Amino acid sequence: MVPLLKPIMLDFARDFHGVAHYFVRVMYDTFEKPSSLRKFDDQWGKTPARAQEDRYAGLPDGDYEAIIEEARLSETATTQRPMVIWTLRIAGPHGAGRVVSINRVITEKTLNWLKEDLEKCGLSLDRISELEARLPEINGNPVMFRKITKPTGSALYFSWSRPKAAPDVDGDLPF
Repeated sequence: MVPLLKPIMLDFARDFHGVAHYFVRVMYDTFEKPSSLRKFDDQWGKTPARAQEDRYAGLPDGDYEAIIEEARLSETATTQRPMVIWTLRIAGPHGAGRVVSINRVITEKTLNWLKEDLEKCGLSLDRISELEARLPEINGNPVMFRKITKPTGSALYFSWSRPKAAPDVDGDLPF
């Protein structure tokens, strides 16, 4: 550093720190103090906590047959982690025509769950890097899933069993 500039730079840094500290102090001092929150105390006691939304309300717990309308790779909104989103159209026995989704965030800890989910949907991969190119292969596949309600909310899980095939009306009849 040029010797002549050193004292100027140090003064600037000291002044900038002082200005920044001043603005933080002014911003804090203009915010209402916690004691001013007392005016909300009566209302707070009467206000219920917001209930967690159940995305699957009205869908009873149990096993469902469905068709994979779309399986796609996406990212989580907050962490930008990769995730698979399955969009399923229920074929039965309850909720026929209803559309639901199952999401699986991809991390080192969830790879075994993702691999199992993909195999339940009819897709087996040699490498995870094949996922993006091969994921559309399962669109239109029939799958089974189970809805389970827990105290923390509802969740959907793929099942190993496959939906029953439609009867072959053109095949040979035994009589």
